[in-house]
Amino acid sequence: MTGNSVASRIRLNDATVAQLLAKAGVDPTVLAQVPVNVGLIARTQRATPITSIKREDLPVDGLLLPNPQGFTISVNRGHSEERQRFSLAHEVAHAILSPRNPAFRNGSKHIRSSERDCESFASMLLMPNPAFTDFVRDYGPSLATITRLANTFKTSIRATAIRFVDVIGQLGVPCILILSQLSCQTSGRRLRVQWAHQNTLKPDGRPEFFIPSNKSVGFKSAYAAFGNDAVHAAREMVELGNLRVRTQTESVAFGRGSNRFVVTLVYPDAKHESQHSVDHIKTEK
Repeated sequence: MTGNSVASRIRLNDATVAQLLAKAGVDPTVLAQVPVNVGLIARTQRATPITSIKREDLPVDGLLLPNPQGFTISVNRGHSEERQRFSLAHEVAHAILSPRNPAFRNGSKHIRSSERDCESFASMLLMPNPAFTDFVRDYGPSLATITRLANTFKTSIRATAIRFVDVIGQLGVPCILILSQLSCQTSGRRLRVQWAHQNTLKPDGRPEFFIPSNKSVGFKSAYAAFGNDAVHAAREMVELGNLRVRTQTESVAFGRGSNRFVVTLVYPDAKHESQHSVDHIKTEK
């Protein structure tokens, strides 16, 4: 993506995304309907003419390509409905954020920044405020809430969990999201950190807690969750990177085989623990 991106000049948040959508001619009532009709937004936004949307066999999540009348968005039909919706929203973000060169990508440093902006834009488009925050307030902070939100907004557990952590941070609830996967090494089969996302930041904007990748996870709730499709919670000592606290963790697994992951929520401030009991919590998948 080129440096002409609108995102390179403004900081993306719910307010600026709403402004950009309005400027592109998107009817605000569309965003009030849950789940959001992202296909309708793609066709009606005026920043870049999207004349067709296709579901095809692709080597990537999605593409925005020129055609004689405008542009075509193609998404990978082999992916889940939720992932296809996110890919579509991501390409809509390219269309709105970089209307001069929406389909241009190169290997420069700009592409990394633009892709992150499009990920953020897609998340806020599919899970818009105030609707998303209202649901969070009603349900309270927990993994059960994330699964309900994912079902309501037709988004993946992963994308919903990231958005959830950001929103509860705005509501004053410190939380860390950790994604782990089973790894077989000489030390044995262990769940290891793939990535982490947190809303606890230092004054300079850097994360407060350092959660190292590939670090072995010792959460009881994570190992319990790996074995089935229920949400598990436990009050335990958490020692990971520079994070050391006795608090509640909640974990749920998704995927199968080598693609099975565990999502864990950690509340570093005990007074903001999940509203749910630490007993075995059943939830719909």
